[in-house]
Amino acid sequence: MNGPPPAAATPGRGPAWIILAVALAWIGVLLVLVLSAANPVVVNRAQVLEADVIVLGEWQPGPTPRLTVERTWKSNLAEPSVEVRPWDGASPRGRVIVPLTRVSSRLFTVTHGRLPNPPEHPAAGRMRREITTAEVRPQVYPATDAVIRQLEGFLSPPNNP
Repeated sequence: MNGPPPAAATPGRGPAWIILAVALAWIGVLLVLVLSAANPVVVNRAQVLEADVIVLGEWQPGPTPRLTVERTWKSNLAEPSVEVRPWDGASPRGRVIVPLTRVSSRLFTVTHGRLPNPPEHPAAGRMRREITTAEVRPQVYPATDAVIRQLEGFLSPPNNP
């Protein structure tokens, strides 16, 4: 009897296919999580508090970039659009929220935020640490409901009981 071995003696491929299917399903779940929850927009509080005015509007790129004004916070603007000094950031597209600092009567720049680094326990007095300030790069935010909620949360007065 020199024939081929019985079929039950050959190793099966069933477990390999099951492992491959589970691995592909897991990769699919991870991909859905990455695409749906990655990179939420976080508004820089220091930049918002330092700004003279915050504008929601349409960005108009060009040699003299302009921002059409739809809505403002912190101050009112009479102009329907404002000229914004170029900065070292990417030119945003569409409706955006921009914290602005007034440079002159008709010219604005995107606000830089400053983050002070005070001593941890100033009342202790024994710990001497120099206070430093970090300059935060100017940020422009997409005009989404989440960004507007964060912005209005920073600007609303605290509820003191």
